[in-house]
Amino acid sequence: MLRSGCLLLILTLPLIAQEIPIATPTATGSSEYNTGPLVATSGSTYAVAWQEGARPRVAILDRSGHEIARATQIADQQAFPQDIASFGSDYIFIYETSNLLNAAIIAADGTIRANQPILFG
Repeated sequence: MLRSGCLLLILTLPLIAQEIPIATPTATGSSEYNTGPLVATSGSTYAVAWQEGARPRVAILDRSGHEIARATQIADQQAFPQDIASFGSDYIFIYETSNLLNAAIIAADGTIRANQPILFG
């Protein structure tokens, strides 16, 4: 039994160590500003952020991948998503506008709780 288990491990090790891409991100629509998604999870929901046209978009999804909510009006000017992370049940979305980094706190229901520039120094 131990011998067959070791043999199975040796045979599958190349598959375990190999990176296998799920899909190649592609831009959709006509804008040159479309970007692939950024994803974060709180453990119970997911936040997905992406660039669509000149504006960033954030959607909150349940564990099955169904959209629960969408945060709208994150930026009132051209903006570029930088990162998204979870803290508790909320998410922090970092985006860039006119060489400024901004942070939006987005609740699991899509409500924007705060949205302001990040100040350094």
